[in-house]
Amino acid sequence: MPFIFSFPPHGAAPRQADDFACTLVLVGKALNHTTEFISAFRSLLANGHNAGHFAAAAISRVESLDFHGNPAVIATGDGAPDLGNLVTLDAHGIVDSRCRPTDAVGVAFITPLKLAKTGKVMNSFDAGQFVRSLMRRVSALAYYYCGYEMRDNFREYAHVANRIELLEDNFFYADAGRRSMALSGVMGDGVLNGDFNDLMPFLALGEYLHLGKGASYGMGHYRLAW
Repeated sequence: MPFIFSFPPHGAAPRQADDFACTLVLVGKALNHTTEFISAFRSLLANGHNAGHFAAAAISRVESLDFHGNPAVIATGDGAPDLGNLVTLDAHGIVDSRCRPTDAVGVAFITPLKLAKTGKVMNSFDAGQFVRSLMRRVSALAYYYCGYEMRDNFREYAHVANRIELLEDNFFYADAGRRSMALSGVMGDGVLNGDFNDLMPFLALGEYLHLGKGASYGMGHYRLAW
């Protein structure tokens, strides 16, 4: 799906009348429906407490962030959004603003990663599977929602991904229990070592797009470090 929400980690959102941030990434054609996404989120916040899902909340302002996280206000309160202030990011700009030439990349998960392999959810981190899944996700979103067919040598990239090694492995499986199985997955951090010359764009875009089951609703959110 061409939208990706990020919410405060479980237990991090304030319990009283304070501000907290949620983010939304829209991909390609979904940008044409920015107003509808904002309206839908307002309705969710206004009505969710009636179903006992969460306390009443309201949007105080909507900001559009540039490559470096600098905000431009596009709406306040219940006001209509000013889409003239909407900042759009392209893949080249994201990569240029985030990536540095290196053979070692740190990965830290903010929310659990839920990936399946041979029909089963993985309970440990597999660097090759992680990168190959990112390649599939980025190329699929580009094709279906941006009308762009990536013609990269994916077979060679997959071989490179398979040669990635873990210099540090602090990953673990976070089991949220039966009532919250959807929130279970791989957490932690580590350092990947390999040839990232061709793979770095997928890693950088994955910071925005997330990965794995539930990615559109906040799962599989990670940060890179050099």
